[in-house]
Amino acid sequence: MRNNSGREGSLLNDQLSDIEKFRLRASQILPKACFFMLYMITAQEIIDTPLGWMVLQGDESHIKRALWVNEDELTIGQGTMPAEWKAQATSQITAFFRNERSQFNLPLKPEGTAFQEMIWTKLLEIPCGTTTSYSEMVAPDQARAVGSAVGANPILLLIPCHRVIGADGSLTGYAGGKQRKEELLRLEGAHHPQQLRLF
Repeated sequence: MRNNSGREGSLLNDQLSDIEKFRLRASQILPKACFFMLYMITAQEIIDTPLGWMVLQGDESHIKRALWVNEDELTIGQGTMPAEWKAQATSQITAFFRNERSQFNLPLKPEGTAFQEMIWTKLLEIPCGTTTSYSEMVAPDQARAVGSAVGANPILLLIPCHRVIGADGSLTGYAGGKQRKEELLRLEGAHHPQQLRLF
C-alpha cells in the first residue's frame, strides 16, 4: 500500500472545521487521557481488517469515531470501559469484509456542526455499490462546503464518505488513504478499479 499520509494529511487538515483542527492538534500534544476526555471517549474497540487496523471510539452507548491507524498506534486508549456496541461492531465489520453484509446497523453519534451532521446523514443514504459526487448531494454552489463536511467525517466506513467521488470520476481525498478508498469501492462493486482515477 502506498504511503500518501503526508500529502493526504495536509489535504484533510484543510477540510477540517476549527473544532476538528483543535482536536487534531490536541491529540498530538496532550496526554491520551486528556484527549479521550476532550471527545468524551470512554470505550474503544480495535478491529483487524483486510485493509488495516480500525479503531472505533465512543461512549457506553454510541460510536463517535472510527479511524484507520498504524500498528504502532494500537496502544492508544487501551483499558477503556466496556460498551454495548463493541461485539456488534466487530461482527458487522468482519461480515462486511467477507461480503456477507452491505449495511451497518450500529449506534452512531458523530459530533459536528449542524451542516456537517446533515451531510453525514446524507452519506448514510448512499447505497452500497454506488457512488455520488459532491455537487450531486446539494446545490452546486455548496459543493465546496459539502467537500469540507465530507472530509471532516469522524466515523469512517460506517458513515460511507468513501462513496463520494469527483464529478469526473476521480477518487478525490479520503482520510483513510486513497488506496483504501479504491479497495472499499472495489469490494462494494461500485466500479471496475480501472475506472477509478487516483488523481
